[in-house]
Amino acid sequence: MTTPRALALAGSLLFAAAGCAPHVRAVVANESGARLTDLRIHGEQDSTRVRDLAPGESVVVAARVRGEDVVALRGRCDGRPLRPAMGAYVEPGYGVRLAVDSLGAVRVTVRATGY
Repeated sequence: MTTPRALALAGSLLFAAAGCAPHVRAVVANESGARLTDLRIHGEQDSTRVRDLAPGESVVVAARVRGEDVVALRGRCDGRPLRPAMGAYVEPGYGVRLAVDSLGAVRVTVRATGY
């Protein structure tokens, strides 16, 4: 590797290791007892698709964010629109858990260090 390329790679790895990667680790959990479909994690300027979830299933997604952002889960629970919670403020390096309950309501938990 040439020196400039090696330095660029090292810099980008340090940037990511410092929690500055442009994503938030999101866990989407289906605690509803019904199938979740058409799921997306929405930010202010971007959104990330989440695969459909069977009852009791969860998935980890790297949701795209831009700086400090507000994220919310949108989609359908047994064909009905989810009742989203207020958006949660996050920034790169954060972790967020979005759990859907039996009423189709979204519960949001944010942690600064991910999980």
